[in-house]
Formats: sequence, C-alpha cells, structure tokens
Amino acid sequence: MQLSVPAAALDAVRYAVGTDPSYAALRGVLLDADGETVHVVATDRYRLAVATAPAAGASGRLFLPVAVVDELRALGGTVAVRTADGQLVATAGDRTVRTPVVADEFPDWRRLEPSPAPHQVPLDGHAFRAALAGAPAVRKDRDGIPYDAVVLTLGADGELTVGGDGDVLQVGVNRDFLLDALADHAQLTLELDGPITPLAIRVPDRPDWSLLMPVDLTG
Repeated sequence: MQLSVPAAALDAVRYAVGTDPSYAALRGVLLDADGETVHVVATDRYRLAVATAPAAGASGRLFLPVAVVDELRALGGTVAVRTADGQLVATAGDRTVRTPVVADEFPDWRRLEPSPAPHQVPLDGHAFRAALAGAPAVRKDRDGIPYDAVVLTLGADGELTVGGDGDVLQVGVNRDFLLDALADHAQLTLELDGPITPLAIRVPDRPDWSLLMPVDLTG
C-alpha cells in the first residue's frame, strides 16, 4: 500500500499531535484513505484536526510517528508513504526515512465528525486572532500544565466576541489551542452548539475541519 499527501496537509494538523507518553497511539499523524480522499488526522484528546488530499484510488490506513512527520514536512512538496518488509518508508524529495511499522491503534476519528451546529459564525481570521490575543484570560490547569482560557460570547445579533456577556451562549476555550486551530486562514467558520459541546472550526470551500473541547470555567 502506498499513500501520498502534500506536506502542507501534515503541517495543517501537526499542532494537534499528542505529546502524552501514556498515549503512544496519538503521538503521530494518521493517513486514512477511502479511495477518493486521504484524511490526514491528528488528535491529543483535547483537540482534533483533519486535513484532506486526493487519494488517487488508494485505500487503507498508515500511521506516521511524529518524528517522521517533522522530518519530512519541512521539505515541502509531496510526501509518499508505503510499507515494505515490516518497515514504513516515507519519502519527500530526495529524502527517505525508514522506521518500523507502528501498530495502528489510532481512535475512530470519523465518529467525532460534527453535524452542522445551530450557530455558525463566519469570522475574519486576522481580526479574531487579534481579539483573542488581547482578551482577558482565566488561568487554568490541565494535568499539571497551566494555560489561559478565554470566553467566547455569542449575542442575539449573531456577533461573536471574546469576553463580555452573551444573550445566546458562552463557551470557554483554551486560547492557545484556538489560535493553533485558526492558523493563518483569512476566513473561517466557527460552529457552536452549547457550553459543553466541542467547537468546530471550518475553512470555507474546503473539507478540512477541526474540533476543540470546551473548558469548564466554573471550577
């Protein structure tokens, strides 16, 4: 089996790769092809990112350890991945990396793909990033690691602001995680359902999407 993806697709999901040594199955990127599309997936249990590329008829799943991802995505162009004699062989340009095949224990990411949410808010990516960077934050802790959380507020007029009071909905979110998911896209759609429902982020006219778990700000 061989799968090929743009290095840019690996870049798009790299931020969501897991780092917890207790979850080795998440310390890399999954390539999941269905014959038409290769889904490039990463998750650390708190966020999930999915990028896509044409599959050119290929089907199957291959898991790329993060060390392989980081070595090849920096080269740009197309990354071709195959298995041979118990090894994973990944090539980008004139660079080839070989590593033992890792058992595919990646979770069933497809069941997490969100249905359209009741609140779909178009965003100017640049303006929203600036608002996030300057917003007041609540210091929180997850697994002994401190982070800053912000409140997204949806008003009755459909306007989304960072902080303040909302007539419709308020959702807490890890600020750095949200900034990572926004990347440098100029236009985005943020989908909100409720204060304890994952937030979905989509890029208009592209099938890529990501999820962020909300933050409980009451504790």
